[in-house]
Amino acid sequence: HLPRGSRVLILGGGSAPQPCDIATEPSPPSAENWRSLLRQCNASLVDSWTIRTSLTDAEAKRWAVNTYEGSLRQSYDGSESPKTAVALFLDGSPPPQDWSYSLITQASFLLGHGAELVYTSDDPYISSYDEAHGEFVFPLPGPGMFAQMLIKGMDPESASKRVFCCGKGGNRGKEWMVNSAVRLLCKQGHSGDFNKIVMVGDSFCTDIRAGVECGMRTCLVGSGIDSVATRHWYPYDPATWYAPSIGQLVPPSFVFDDAAAAELALVDATDEVLSQEQLRYLALAAMITATPSVARTASYLALSALVTSGETEEEVSGDPGHQAGDESILIGGRFHVNMPDYP
Repeated sequence: HLPRGSRVLILGGGSAPQPCDIATEPSPPSAENWRSLLRQCNASLVDSWTIRTSLTDAEAKRWAVNTYEGSLRQSYDGSESPKTAVALFLDGSPPPQDWSYSLITQASFLLGHGAELVYTSDDPYISSYDEAHGEFVFPLPGPGMFAQMLIKGMDPESASKRVFCCGKGGNRGKEWMVNSAVRLLCKQGHSGDFNKIVMVGDSFCTDIRAGVECGMRTCLVGSGIDSVATRHWYPYDPATWYAPSIGQLVPPSFVFDDAAAAELALVDATDEVLSQEQLRYLALAAMITATPSVARTASYLALSALVTSGETEEEVSGDPGHQAGDESILIGGRFHVNMPDYP
């Protein structure tokens, strides 16, 4: 996407406090491995870029002027000019050197004069919990919050053409995240049929939207950003199912704790309550302790076969593991899990 000779300002690169040019300076010990990952994609192309994790105001202004002049030349003679991009890697708490008023100012100089914005996710915040306060969700700023602040510094017409979100639900999310995850499933034996994949996540505007845009069925879990009560704000991102938490995706027949099984309930995002008969169509077999902490983090998942709603009652009776062969589930957040036959 970025031609040779392009310039890239990284926000959230885990860099050293001083300006760092990856072509000439070694990575500090705290740096993430994004540097080597970039070069693995196309070392020759990446080495031709000027990649910085911070700029002085004077450097940012010079980049901005060069970007503007390059876009004028391209519009005049059609020649491909080097681009300037601001890449937002933030997905958590950034160190001070990766997020400051000065760095925001430098990014604004670039974005206001033709630079592109590429970022990871539209998640407005990241859910956090404090055991001292029970089930209260305390929002931590997410990449979508930071991205929207930067987009506000761009004129609307430019923003519609020069902003690229590569995460779930983003305008490049299907290409760079969902299809990538499905290819990983295919390497594990899955057919890649989107009709046999369910997207599960806690956000209508990212997880559920990604599934809807790809034609997948979706399940919203209410233990994070959104709940069934907020579905009216997302009329174009309907969830097929709603579950209070990831733990509630386990059918009672596969839970070996009577007390936990009695608490399981699945709520449909449209009809409010899913009957026991309908539950057979969401036969996600797993061995998981349905405690709030485990359900919230889904740290250790062993998910098995998913039976599609297109099958008849006779077809789904018996061992569900033999009915759903290669069906899989994508877990919103950081999980994509193949669904092997239930043993």
